[in-house]
Amino acid sequence: MRKYPFFYMNSFSCVPGYGNPAAVVYGAENISETDMQKIAKINGLSETAFIINEKTSGYDYRIKFFTPEKPINMCGHASIAAAYAYSEMNDMPCEISLTQKTDVGTLKIKVERLNEYSRVSLQMDTPDIERTFHGQYKEFAQALGLKEEEIENDLPVAVNKKGYLYIPIKTIDSARRIKTNKELMLDMDKKLNLHGWYVFTPQVLLAENDFHVRFFAPSMGVDEDPVTGTANAYFSFYYYRYISAKPSGHLKNEQGFEIGKNGEIEVEFSELDALPSIVISGYVQKYIKGELNIQNLDMYSN
Repeated sequence: MRKYPFFYMNSFSCVPGYGNPAAVVYGAENISETDMQKIAKINGLSETAFIINEKTSGYDYRIKFFTPEKPINMCGHASIAAAYAYSEMNDMPCEISLTQKTDVGTLKIKVERLNEYSRVSLQMDTPDIERTFHGQYKEFAQALGLKEEEIENDLPVAVNKKGYLYIPIKTIDSARRIKTNKELMLDMDKKLNLHGWYVFTPQVLLAENDFHVRFFAPSMGVDEDPVTGTANAYFSFYYYRYISAKPSGHLKNEQGFEIGKNGEIEVEFSELDALPSIVISGYVQKYIKGELNIQNLDMYSN
């Protein structure tokens, strides 16, 4: 029987039970990707991260991410959770800088371990907007269970290079009433090569925040994600190109309120017109630390 350290973490909130949960498996050097996928499916969380220790001076560890349905090349909230888990497993100082190697490159992370929770900042990759839709919003609205006029027609619906769809909604009432049509969403995912739907409005529940957000990724096995690190980070390009026209800035967004997983994420972006940099920050809290026993995976993952 193979045993591995296992963490259940909540990212982007300092309140127990809130934020975006992620599973982290430490020391996964000998776990095959087939078994990683099975473990992620059993966990049933939006993402499970696997930390792979490698002897190299180029980075501290390699990391792989899996949704219940398939592997992905980057995940913000699971990266934040994994950085905390790595620092704890290696008895590192309360403030430490790390580098993690992902399929999108080697990214820098800063971990500040506090008493009841920690704060983590993560450098992100920087995919720009790839294409836009103007005035063709009926099908998007139907997939969200909304009327076409509830989508903001002064802004485009846009898709970035990762296949994330960005949809501006006029009011927070509309955003909170969304009832997705999963079948239609999956059909549009195939037709438009989409991997996630990011719905946002400038109307917020908490006055200190900039946007209220919801994120759906049915083709990845995620009906609704509580607080999405990647999608909020990549929103920087949409914000720059269609809202602010400033290539550098700071955003603080709220997400997860409709599913009882309230969270907040900060996004610092700079030089999006030249040498783009995006860093996300948020709180992370350890919920469970235990041991993963790997045996008879097929029995539980089918």
